[in-house]
Amino acid sequence: MTATRILAFFVFLSTSFQIAAQQNIEWRTDSYAGINSIYLNPSFSSQFPLRWDLNLAGIGFLVENNYAYFRKASNLEFLRKRDNLEIQFAPDLQESGTQPDPEAIVLDFYQGNQTRYAMINQRLEGPSFLFKIDEYNSVGFFTGFRTMFSTQNVPGAFSYYTYDPFPLNTPFTVDKMDGTTMSWAEYGLHFSHSRETSGGKVSFGINLKLLRGYEAAYFDVTEPFEYTKLPNDSISGSQAFIDFGLTTSLVNDAENYKPAVNGGGIGFSIGANYAADAYDGDKPYEFRVGVSLLDIGSIRFSKNATAHTIDTESLAKVAGEDYSVLNFAEDDINEAIRIFSNQVLGDPDASFTGNEFGVFLPSAISLQGDYAFTPNFFLSAAVIQRIPIGKIKVKRDNYFNVTPRFEHRWFGAGLPLSLYNWDNFKIGATLRLAYLIIGTENLGSWFSNAPYSGTDFYVALKVNPFDLGFGSSGGRTKRKRGQVKCYDFN
Repeated sequence: MTATRILAFFVFLSTSFQIAAQQNIEWRTDSYAGINSIYLNPSFSSQFPLRWDLNLAGIGFLVENNYAYFRKASNLEFLRKRDNLEIQFAPDLQESGTQPDPEAIVLDFYQGNQTRYAMINQRLEGPSFLFKIDEYNSVGFFTGFRTMFSTQNVPGAFSYYTYDPFPLNTPFTVDKMDGTTMSWAEYGLHFSHSRETSGGKVSFGINLKLLRGYEAAYFDVTEPFEYTKLPNDSISGSQAFIDFGLTTSLVNDAENYKPAVNGGGIGFSIGANYAADAYDGDKPYEFRVGVSLLDIGSIRFSKNATAHTIDTESLAKVAGEDYSVLNFAEDDINEAIRIFSNQVLGDPDASFTGNEFGVFLPSAISLQGDYAFTPNFFLSAAVIQRIPIGKIKVKRDNYFNVTPRFEHRWFGAGLPLSLYNWDNFKIGATLRLAYLIIGTENLGSWFSNAPYSGTDFYVALKVNPFDLGFGSSGGRTKRKRGQVKCYDFN
């Protein structure tokens, strides 16, 4: 495989065959989300109408990119062809002038020179519990495991149809870019407090998290540099400044790998919301607005970790043939790093800077709004905007969502309309049946045989007090404007 194809597959394939998690905003704004709502805004637990809530397990995934896509595909199509799946490479078909096999799925690449991104965002939600102490205070704990990969600013020069035909021995400028992946466990405590006001209820919440880091890797091109394609799968660059690092416990012995903690840290999320009393009817509130800071914190990797810096002032050549002697199924990745360091710095050990590094969490600010049209019909909106904290960090997608939904004690449904990174529109669906929640924010990726650049899915199972709640509001406690609220646990 040529260097061009390695570059082409790196972003797409790394995000296409791993499990990952979505934002699940449409589910987290539901009044019955309970402990699951605190991941969007820790103060949302104050709106939960029942005494307690136990999340047994939850798993979700999201894969999305704007670099490559399958021309006509869906998850059902992949399942149907799983025993005889054939993928054809669109540039090969164009070069040979042949038509694709009718049963094949064609991998193609987006045109244009816009900045490229790719995202993996996984969350396994373990046993977690919420308990309402009284009308105004709630406590809880939560557990989870997350894996994220993100690169949000790949220069358009590396778009396949731009990079592949670019002439040899002709330099071009590579802008700043970075990418980070990390897997970690979270063990957290939750608290929220609310106060009545003359027109509604204001609530505050916080999640405190103990973090255990397992694996991580990163690269950061901190300054633009001159890049040149050379013959024989080689490249050269001048005045490049690149930081990179990784944990080596996985890559050094993948066949016998056992998950191990290579780092630790702390983190927190905080939030507030205001729920206005309903003007009339049995609505739980007239409207609700909230704001939250999510995933503030970092993990320091100090075991099985290595950090490196490349700082070149003159022209350096990276010859692809030098790596042909390595068998990456058996050889230590550090040997490849030593070869790289020797090529660009003239010393196999010159790039090494230390045996530890830190990675910041995917920090973001979120704004939420929710309007109750009737006791059962709502319209919610939320935006998540990543914020730059720390040098080395996992970056989450920028995200906007509007969801009309129906909710009742034992049934809920929503139609999320989502915009990823301000240029990728998706329509989804979510369903809550008693204690089971399933959903997707990309319904077309499951059923529509159309251009396919990613997919997502979410499922969770929980338990809370059994209450039939056949009333119009599904058992919720209401307070109309001007009335004194009589609190009742269900």
